[in-house]
Amino acid sequence: MGENKPYMSENDKAGNDRQNIAANQANQPDEQGSPRITDTINSTATQPETREEAATREQNIEKRMSAFEKSMRCLTIAGIAIAILTGLIFAGQLYEMYSASRLDERAWVGVEKLSSVPDIPETGKSFDVYVLFRNSGKTPAINVRMWNTAVPATALPDVKETCTQIASRQVAKSLIAPNATLAQILHPSNSKPLGQGWDVDLANRGQLYVEGCVLYDDVFDHPHWLTYCGVLDLASRAFNTCEKYNDTGEGQYPN
Repeated sequence: MGENKPYMSENDKAGNDRQNIAANQANQPDEQGSPRITDTINSTATQPETREEAATREQNIEKRMSAFEKSMRCLTIAGIAIAILTGLIFAGQLYEMYSASRLDERAWVGVEKLSSVPDIPETGKSFDVYVLFRNSGKTPAINVRMWNTAVPATALPDVKETCTQIASRQVAKSLIAPNATLAQILHPSNSKPLGQGWDVDLANRGQLYVEGCVLYDDVFDHPHWLTYCGVLDLASRAFNTCEKYNDTGEGQYPN
């Protein structure tokens, strides 16, 4: 009997032929001498890294890391500097706002009016001088102390020096509410009618000066002072402002 061979169709034979051809081409170089796949794979294998190469590679990595760290430090320092500068600017703005608010809210004491009754001295009448103070601020003036006088003098008195000596020794303290007034009445004639020749006596003694000062604190616990000075002008029947000593400022005493 003959040997039985498995039956293969024409399609199966064609498929086997194509597989054999592809396998032969994979293991042989082409016409241009291209290496086989296995040779290409084997040719890409690398040799072990030497110590020098490893050290160089680590140094390069360290250099890159060092440059990165320096950049980050510079950025951090710059960020801190910007934050500090921004904080200083913000603090300055807050202080300016606080100062402006304090100036707007604090007490402001000043002389509103300086007058006399009668307008000028007259024989047979007492002569009184009225000094009207007003707090034009929005908060009370506290710990108010003052000194006021109306006396004839041949020269302009030193109001600041006298204020420091007299008003600083006062113990009694008062308060002037916001937009409130405080009047002081002075009696140059000692509350007595003026006799004949009062004008001659005044001329011999100089001019009638009305002067004084006010020391006070605001509610923010800051001290302030005020000085004023006026001289009676018989011709105009009014008080003129002295050439100096009409001033105000901050501090315990006039400066």
